[in-house]
Amino acid sequence: MASKWEFQGDVNVLGYGGTFIRHVGGRRYHAIRFDNMDEACGSDNDGQPKYHGSLVEVDLDLANIQAAADSWGEDPSAHADVWLAFMVTSYGEYAPLVDEAGNNGHGIIRNLKRESREIEGDSERHEGLMNRPVNAIGSTARELQSGDIQSALSRGLRAGDESAGIMATMMKPRQPVSLGLLTEDGLTSEVTIDMSLTGSDDPIAFSYGFSCGMRGEPRDRNTRKLAAEYLRGHAEGLRVFDGGEVPRFVTKR
Repeated sequence: MASKWEFQGDVNVLGYGGTFIRHVGGRRYHAIRFDNMDEACGSDNDGQPKYHGSLVEVDLDLANIQAAADSWGEDPSAHADVWLAFMVTSYGEYAPLVDEAGNNGHGIIRNLKRESREIEGDSERHEGLMNRPVNAIGSTARELQSGDIQSALSRGLRAGDESAGIMATMMKPRQPVSLGLLTEDGLTSEVTIDMSLTGSDDPIAFSYGFSCGMRGEPRDRNTRKLAAEYLRGHAEGLRVFDGGEVPRFVTKR
């Protein structure tokens, strides 16, 4: 019998989003990350689709479960696999499969649930999705699932790819990323983003959006289709610009 979907999030899923998860075999799970972009981005989302959903795959045999549980402040041994899968999804160690945006939230959730069933029953399609590049530096979905960024960076650096060069610089030990965080005296300070704590599967888009938002810059309206992680990063940055608490993935120098 097909496994049922579990839900973690606000009871008003259309208002505040949440995550659906179901077991698909072994220690593998499919998750739907659903967001109300109007709620996340405010007026910055004017003219854009209200909802965004991402169908992703989590494999607990490949994930850094301890790190994911630590990010929640939980002991992994105290939780069943399905709740570990929620933690790993939040932590960002998953394989992106299908994205959908639009103004019909229930329709997006329904479509992604259907996609999950179809992918589960079609091994050829599943392999194609797992082996395709899914971010700016060319990481495959399978590589992201296991937290492997180095493979794509190595390919990109050998090919002279600019995005890979930027990302490699950002990942150097103690290498700060200057994002212009305003201090109380009106000056700026250098900060470092720990991408492992952002839950992002597209670190370049997220960090760029975050840096723009943190400086109070409006979202780029010249781009027809903005990456979901750019939008999420920009919303996080705007909260800091507006006086909100500095996220734990940011370290000030």
